[in-house]
Amino acid sequence: MKKMLYLMNVSWGVIKQRQHFVAENLSQTFDVTVYGVKKYRTSHLVNNNTEPRLKLRQLFVLPFGRFRVILRVNAMLVKLQLLRAVAKADIVWVSHPIMYEAVKDTLPSDTKLIYDCLDDALEFPSACADDVRKATLFELEKSLVHRSSVIFTTAEYLRNKLADRYGNQMDGIVVNNAIHIPAEADQSQDSADILRLEALMDSIAGKKLLYLGAISEWMDFDLILNSLERIHEITYVFVGPCDISVPHHERLVFFGPIEHRHIFRAMKKADALIMPFHVNELIKSVNPVKIYDYIYACKPAIVVGYGETARFEDFIYLYRTQEEYMAQVEMLVAGDLHMKRDNEECMNFVSQNTWPARVAQMLALVNSIQ
Repeated sequence: MKKMLYLMNVSWGVIKQRQHFVAENLSQTFDVTVYGVKKYRTSHLVNNNTEPRLKLRQLFVLPFGRFRVILRVNAMLVKLQLLRAVAKADIVWVSHPIMYEAVKDTLPSDTKLIYDCLDDALEFPSACADDVRKATLFELEKSLVHRSSVIFTTAEYLRNKLADRYGNQMDGIVVNNAIHIPAEADQSQDSADILRLEALMDSIAGKKLLYLGAISEWMDFDLILNSLERIHEITYVFVGPCDISVPHHERLVFFGPIEHRHIFRAMKKADALIMPFHVNELIKSVNPVKIYDYIYACKPAIVVGYGETARFEDFIYLYRTQEEYMAQVEMLVAGDLHMKRDNEECMNFVSQNTWPARVAQMLALVNSIQ
């Protein structure tokens, strides 16, 4: 088996996302060693079971990486920890420009470099608030794009942004996100978190609107609070890690993260699933993993409308204004908001959008490179 060095800018213990599922599926074909960054806020971490073939390593970094001097020290630390692994790898897979900084000066010329661009790194609040950091990320990503053997992006909007930013010769391939469905045995296993969440959901009167995923600056809490003031028969439950200050309301509950294998049990307790985001330049580049999960759950889903969510309109309810959102929630309360497609149609969609299918598409391109 060829050796692959797989670099993540997050810890393996964060809520499972594209990086995790791609790495697990690649381990069926390559000898994959994953290096993730040590995370000090363990309250955001969960126990992510994984493929036994996959080798997991942790990169030690100093905390408080938001400070520039710490960033520089951490870049050197990561580079030193990866020296031997880079030399042994046939393929290096990078999912964020910051991880390329650790290998760009030591990467052998004949080593394949794959860039799986998950998001627009330059549009995150941490970059937008710091001109120096944003300029550094720009130069790193520019170098990464030009050195890569293959570039994947999660969304067409993101592919076009990279082409505009670094030159139209950038030949990125769009490979959308997908769904991972745990085995029934894994879903049915109890843990303290899922039992506590199910008990919470059972205790709530009225309609329960559930959000699953990271809670950050993109959340439209003005919309949520306005709906709570206008519609008294609803309660929101947000499940996922949170890195911002959140509003307080008696019918607004923040639970924290749970293991991915339990999310489908959580969704069974909900009356509707939501994605109430501000649509900014960062979000326009997002092909949301959670929508694939929402469709699998066969529950009504109310999602903000933009280019990447419009493709799911046969299965979900889209809103583009606050009044459209209010109308859909009022329909839910009245019992008039139902799934747009039946269970068979939802399962057929899901079966065509799995991570093994996406990774097979990636592998066909990676293996074609000489």
